[in-house]
Amino acid sequence: MSVVKLSLAWMRTSLFWTKTWILKPPISKGNAATKPSLAALKRSSFMITCLLCLVLVFAFLYIYRKVNQRLYRAELAEDLVFDLGPRAYRQAVQVRGQDRTKPLILWVHGGPGLPNPALTYSYQKALEDDFIICYWTQAGSGRSYYLNPDRYQEGPSYQELEASLDDLVDKLCQRYGKERLILVGHSFGSILGLGYAKAHPGKLLAYVGISQITDMIAGNFLILDMAEGVINRLGDRQALASLTKAKRATRHALQSRYIEAKNYLKVERLAQDYLRTIPWKAQAKVVWQVLSSPDLSWADLRWYGLMACQGTRFTQIQADLMEEAQRMDLSAIDRLEVPLLLVSGSLDWQAPLDQVFDFFDQVQAPQKAFRIIPGAGHSPFLSHKKLFSQCLKDYLYYHLKD
Repeated sequence: MSVVKLSLAWMRTSLFWTKTWILKPPISKGNAATKPSLAALKRSSFMITCLLCLVLVFAFLYIYRKVNQRLYRAELAEDLVFDLGPRAYRQAVQVRGQDRTKPLILWVHGGPGLPNPALTYSYQKALEDDFIICYWTQAGSGRSYYLNPDRYQEGPSYQELEASLDDLVDKLCQRYGKERLILVGHSFGSILGLGYAKAHPGKLLAYVGISQITDMIAGNFLILDMAEGVINRLGDRQALASLTKAKRATRHALQSRYIEAKNYLKVERLAQDYLRTIPWKAQAKVVWQVLSSPDLSWADLRWYGLMACQGTRFTQIQADLMEEAQRMDLSAIDRLEVPLLLVSGSLDWQAPLDQVFDFFDQVQAPQKAFRIIPGAGHSPFLSHKKLFSQCLKDYLYYHLKD
């Protein structure tokens, strides 16, 4: 049955039950009959309108997803599951590309716990002709979380993610007949990625850090400094008092190298009211891209719901990763044995540019480049897809040309 027939059937059913239960037939009282009140008529009209709108939205989403499935079809499209790490967590990997002979890219997402495999179609298409892109959903998040029902009460440790990443690199190279691959890390994933590039250079063709983080606690100082400048211009004394308190806590955390998981994003939440954030139109566009994604799964929707409605549960699952990420200080790395590309948005305050610049200046690598995408924020691959793809291809073409 076509989506149009389904929609019409749903509309007829909705109208029938609306007439039956909302616009009730006149009730006899002797020789008189009571008619529906004006308020009841308005209420029923509103409910019918809402039902019709829902039908149209779902029908349009269904059609749009089918169109996207045709537009973004890849010759190589695999959704794999691997047992990774010392405790063999089952973990999902989405693979997209056009040619098995092309170089492998392994994408390590941010968070922790913020995978978006349903969004990859919106920015990967320009890269899939030249690369095989493997998007890893880390243990304890998204699709991988629901692959391990016996472990719902716990998340992986940072060391387990490191071991899982190493296992995955080996298994992907073996599966696709490669000796090495390109590692891409975004935000929290750039902490994992940079550490891996330092420890296992022989397994990589290159490392790409997007919104690279080297020291999260020190970065919090820079975020608070930026917010303080805005607050001083506004003359908001109450906000300034809150910020001063946050600075004291951050200074203590820098000494102890510890921030409790529940305070993981406290600085960002404080600063985001004063620093440039993603416009609501751009946020709405991302939501639409998720809902109309050809790759959207029920596990994705469940995970988004858990993040939105069960914040405490989400923090509990990610607690170890959150605390370990705060302890990590990669700013002392002064040499990598693999080519390095760093990509940042010019408006990214979550991974402050000053910190990324300092790291780029000090680190030595066989080849290195730093690209800033004007007008982009923390996720330049979502907001500036063409510029990001071109930036990545230009650098990797140059490096891989031999």
